[in-house]
Amino acid sequence: MTQSSGSQDGGTAARRGRRPVRPGPDSGPVALLARRLWELKKQAGDPSFADMASRLGAARLAPGSTAVRRHVWRGRVWTAVPYRVLQDTEDYLVVAGWPGLRGLVSTTLIDTITNGGHDRDRPIRELASGTWELGWWAWRRTSVRSWYGLDAYFTIRQFFDAEHRPLCWYVDFDLPKQRTPLGIDTFDLMVDLIADPDLSGYRWKDEDDYEHARRLGLIDDRVHRRVTEARQEVVGLIETRQGPFAHDWTPLPHETWPVPSLPEDAATGHLRDLPSGSAP
Repeated sequence: MTQSSGSQDGGTAARRGRRPVRPGPDSGPVALLARRLWELKKQAGDPSFADMASRLGAARLAPGSTAVRRHVWRGRVWTAVPYRVLQDTEDYLVVAGWPGLRGLVSTTLIDTITNGGHDRDRPIRELASGTWELGWWAWRRTSVRSWYGLDAYFTIRQFFDAEHRPLCWYVDFDLPKQRTPLGIDTFDLMVDLIADPDLSGYRWKDEDDYEHARRLGLIDDRVHRRVTEARQEVVGLIETRQGPFAHDWTPLPHETWPVPSLPEDAATGHLRDLPSGSAP
């Protein structure tokens, strides 16, 4: 039987004590094609490239490490707060925060928070204008445990008092999260939901802010549809006590934990534009 030249070369190499030369996994035709596709997606601004880069470029966070959650709008940080990591999986990140944490927050938003919500539309106008300054803000009174679904348009949080008694559930509606070397980036979509500790009832919060943000172009029709779907999903999870609400939310004794702090580049490092008001 006549052998191909490749078989003859392989046999000769084996007889001489050398293994046949084959393309490595990083240099074969499949790897080269994948690399070229990656480059083309990046050059074209394909949204899936940002998602791939986010998921492949940032490692999982170890329990006990610091995760920085940033709200980013048009490539600028609006808030940056450090938390302690409890669990990091492929699909979600769980973190904890407590009094003493210090983060960088829009000074206008700080004023609104400290003044009991007075002049609530100023932070929204500020976002629309693209001009704001960051100031230091300290977490007070309550502790919080948060579940960030990476692909979800919402974040579920539970607040506790100083005696570790649950105060309420709080659901932020936000953009899907993008991993960074610091933690995760997202953007707050203004509307929130507050539920009783036993999930027996709930109420919507800041719907006027949401509509104002829509009028100013911060939330387009595509994201609005995603938020509407997310609101229905969250209500269903509350009524059935499923999803993250079925997880173990036992408060942890954080008093002996070291307080996480922001890295120096929290306001400027590893920034990439999130989908500005448009769904991925």
